[in-house]
Amino acid sequence: MRMGSFSLVHRITALVVGVCVVALVVQAVQLYALMAPLLSEMLNQLAAETRTVSEVLRHTDATRREEMALVLSNQRMRVSRTGPPEQAGLPTPPDHMPPDLRQAITQHLGADVALLDEETPDGGKYLHIGFVLAQDTWWIRYRLLSRSMLLTAMPIAVPVCLIALAATLATILGVRLITRPLSRLASDMLARRDSLTPIEAPCGSSVELQQVVSSFNDMVGALRRAQMSHSHLLAGVSHDLRTPLARLRLRTELVCPDHVLQAMEADFRAVTQIIDQFMAYAQGHVAHSGGRHDGLAGIVRQCVSRYAVSGQSVELAHLADVPATLPTLHMQRIVSNLIDNALSHGQGPVTVEVHGAPGGVEVLVFDHGRGIAAKDLSSALLPFTKLGGINAGPGHCGLGLAIVAQIAAMLGGRVVHRSFDGHRSAMGIFVPI
Repeated sequence: MRMGSFSLVHRITALVVGVCVVALVVQAVQLYALMAPLLSEMLNQLAAETRTVSEVLRHTDATRREEMALVLSNQRMRVSRTGPPEQAGLPTPPDHMPPDLRQAITQHLGADVALLDEETPDGGKYLHIGFVLAQDTWWIRYRLLSRSMLLTAMPIAVPVCLIALAATLATILGVRLITRPLSRLASDMLARRDSLTPIEAPCGSSVELQQVVSSFNDMVGALRRAQMSHSHLLAGVSHDLRTPLARLRLRTELVCPDHVLQAMEADFRAVTQIIDQFMAYAQGHVAHSGGRHDGLAGIVRQCVSRYAVSGQSVELAHLADVPATLPTLHMQRIVSNLIDNALSHGQGPVTVEVHGAPGGVEVLVFDHGRGIAAKDLSSALLPFTKLGGINAGPGHCGLGLAIVAQIAAMLGGRVVHRSFDGHRSAMGIFVPI
């Protein structure tokens, strides 16, 4: 993944999760706004009841206050002089007492009221309110609801959370259903980077995906037409140059003296070699299924012997016993171009080796030069490329390795590069068998 790129799935998912979180916060605020008045009303009612009890006891004769306390007591509230368990006098209000509750009680009864909450072993919760009446301490014990505000809001909060979770999951699945065909399309495009072929849109694909596939196929068609025009141009120029070159050579042989003819012979061979490379590169754009097929060992021996007979320092160093039958013309062009490249740009002696490899065979041509740097390999395989701008001599136009890479790709193989190890370097191909 390139720097600065992003995942559509991650961004849309983050957006949906953010929207859901905001929705939950809004729901929580609304829930609090709904529950706050109810809670305030309950606290005010509790304070009002406490004030009523204290006023009734205050206006009741001291001898009858115990009896009146029993009358005022009920299942939810008990009035007595008995304080909280294990408490002496008026306890200090605890820090965890709700501020709203303390404020509501003290607002009705005054600041000298004592508050204490009690939790029993069986899970019950009580609120003790103590106040002084005629130098006696009276306590009102209220039984509070065991459920918290969160539990009270649970019937509303749970459906909201479930809806938010369902919306998030549905969005993630929906985004993946959208991006999965795009990922498959990207894989199909990547698989066609060496040999561009049209892509067939999957059945039931969306209109947008069909538009992308159609645009890609249009691009493939345009590249094929440009490639074909390029091939026709090279082939036409090469073919049109052969006849004038042949006439020029014949006229030179008839008119020019022998020493002039000998001086021009190298130029004639160079032009002929360039024309042959143009033709080979132009023909390489068209896959030939026919033609002669021979054993790889025989093809390599024949190519090496042709150079050895002409007195060039080329020898066959290793020939693995690999039962491979390959197109004769294609392999002759590959081996010849690799040897010519080593002779022109490397240092002798040049050796050819054939090794078995997992799933195929490797043909390597070694020389004792420093070879091509790994960072320059992709540039060296481009047509009409001369690394460093150096002219290798007559007859070389920068198509040798391009033809090798072209034919290797046609055979389903690839170019193999061996960097300089201090003694030698190599260029070659791997061909599956």
